[in-house]
Amino acid sequence: TVEEGPRCIISKIDVQCPSGMDDEELKRVWMASGINAGDPLVEGHINSAEQKIFTYFSDQGYIYATVHTGLTYNEDKTSAEVVFIVQPKHIAYIGDVVVQGNSTVREKIILREVTFEKGEVYDPAQISETQRKIYSTHLFRDVKIRPIEYEEELEVVDLIIMVREDKFHWFEIAPGYESPDKGRLALGWGHDNVFGNNQRLTARGTAAYGFSSKEDIETIYISYQEPWLFGLPFAGSLSPYFIRENHIN
Repeated sequence: TVEEGPRCIISKIDVQCPSGMDDEELKRVWMASGINAGDPLVEGHINSAEQKIFTYFSDQGYIYATVHTGLTYNEDKTSAEVVFIVQPKHIAYIGDVVVQGNSTVREKIILREVTFEKGEVYDPAQISETQRKIYSTHLFRDVKIRPIEYEEELEVVDLIIMVREDKFHWFEIAPGYESPDKGRLALGWGHDNVFGNNQRLTARGTAAYGFSSKEDIETIYISYQEPWLFGLPFAGSLSPYFIRENHIN
C-alpha cells in the first residue's frame, strides 16, 4: 500500500536576485513562474517554474542566467515557502553569423532572412523567428541556429546557421479523363532555386482529346516568382499561358 501523507501547500513565493531589481520587476518575475501561493507543492510545477523564470531573463539577453529553488517547510510539512534564487550574470550580444551546409543556395539568400543584427542584444525570440523565415523559403529540410560553442560565457556570442538543403526540382505526370469520351494528360515541372537565388520557375501543360468528337485542347502555363523584388522583401510574379483548341466537325 501507498500512504500519501499530508498535502503540502505553497505558503509564500519569493524571488532573490542580486541585480538590484525593484519590487515591480520582482513581481513580474514570480508571475512569470506560473505558480501562486495556495497551490499544491508539486515537483514538476517547480521545475517548470524554474524554466519559465530562466526564459524571462534569457528573453532580455541574460542567456547565462541560472535559477535555483529553495524550499522551507513548516514543522508538519503541510506548507512550504518557495524561494527562486536567480543569478542573471551578464547580457549577451550578437556577434558574427556563420552559415554552414549550403552548397547550391547562395549565402546571401540565407542571411537576408536574418531578423537580428550584429551588436544587438541576444534575443531567443528573434533567433526562432529567423529560423522560421529560413524554413519558409522551402529550400531546406533542416535549419538549426545555435551559438558557436565556447568554454567561456562570452559577452559577444557568435552564431552558426546550419542548414540541410532540400530537393529543388520536381516533375509530375497525371493521366486521366474528363469524361468517358475524353482523355486527359497533365505534365508539370518546377524548380524552387533558379540561379541559386530562390526564384521559382514552374511549367505545366495539359492535353485533352475527345475520341468521338475529335476535339482536342492544349494548355501551357508558365509561372516565375521572385521572392525579393529589386532587393526588397516584396514578392513579384510573371505568369504567361497559352491555350489552343481544335474542333473537328
